[in-house]
Amino acid sequence: NFEATLVFRNSNSEFGWIGIASATKMYNQRCLDQGLGCFLQREGYPTTWGGDISLYEVKGNAYDVEAWHTLRVRVYGRKIEMYIDSMQTPVLKRTCDKTFSEGYVGIMTTCKAQFEIASFTIKPLSTDGKVIDFSGIESISFANKPTAATVGDKYAVSVDIVGESESTLVYEFTSSDENVAFINGEYLYFISEGEVTVSVTCLGEARLTDSF
Repeated sequence: NFEATLVFRNSNSEFGWIGIASATKMYNQRCLDQGLGCFLQREGYPTTWGGDISLYEVKGNAYDVEAWHTLRVRVYGRKIEMYIDSMQTPVLKRTCDKTFSEGYVGIMTTCKAQFEIASFTIKPLSTDGKVIDFSGIESISFANKPTAATVGDKYAVSVDIVGESESTLVYEFTSSDENVAFINGEYLYFISEGEVTVSVTCLGEARLTDSF
């Protein structure tokens, strides 16, 4: 669930589309093969299309290719909203028959057109489309940080929060060497000798992180 805002303009007269791609599993994966693409056709048609959904477009007006434009895409639950320039009323609304999978979010372009990008921002959304506010959270940290362990040990992993948020925080745990230790669910398993760094990051807010 996210809201992505792209400010762009065409830098030449070549044909091409620009938009926001999401739910792809690899950086070099095309949204038309996997995931979701929300883009603006050169003719002015707001369009959604991807490997996970069928083509859906709304007839629009051709845009001034020499001017700067703002494209905002909101994806939450099974809903898609697209805004162009005016952020008051979506130019495209669509409810899909399934919830989208997790993956990368980025900028997509097609054909030969060149584009200038002024800014690109992403905000996490709740399942009902509200922007998740992390401003009240000062920091997160592991509740316990073992400095040594024995092969076969299992540690419960939990996170302490300093500050308050109306939203439930979602974390991503990583191990620098899963051949030494890996996380499954709420536990850290040590499976072989070696040194490993275990990290936690709050999804949607990279500054909230800790490791040991």
